[in-house]
Amino acid sequence: QVETWGLQILLDNPYQDVFWYPGGSYKENWYLNRSFQLLFHYGPAHGVDLLCRLSGRKPFLVKISNMMQKSTKALEPFITNSWNWSNNNLVKLEGELTMEDRAVFGFDMKTDFDWKEYLAIYVKGIRKFLFKSDPPPSQQQAVHEPALVVTSYLGSFCRRCFILC
Repeated sequence: QVETWGLQILLDNPYQDVFWYPGGSYKENWYLNRSFQLLFHYGPAHGVDLLCRLSGRKPFLVKISNMMQKSTKALEPFITNSWNWSNNNLVKLEGELTMEDRAVFGFDMKTDFDWKEYLAIYVKGIRKFLFKSDPPPSQQQAVHEPALVVTSYLGSFCRRCFILC
């Protein structure tokens, strides 16, 4: 569910200078995850930058790719491993709170915490503090969107062809 929410939030709060829509999936196996990163992240970035250099343009995609890897590197231990968390002590503590204390110190993560809002703030924080990037003006975003659709479909087609071969 978090992946679905996160993707929608990324689409609603786009990063500047992206080559295609964010997407993909996480692999629990570190080696498989790394292979997919090399094939579908670094590979295309270096290919596009090579084409830029050959055509006399300034390469840009490897830099962006490295910025994205910075953000996913922090999450890698949680993405590539299975985790079981116990909240028994938290539930017991909450059960011992009086109604007055619960009104002041309530911390029921199922009802008192808005995960979608948290993810939206997280995405905006990553863009601002990690990537040092301001949100793009809506006009610039609207102009850039058709190109994202084309490159996203083209990238998806190429990935499927690669997997089928």
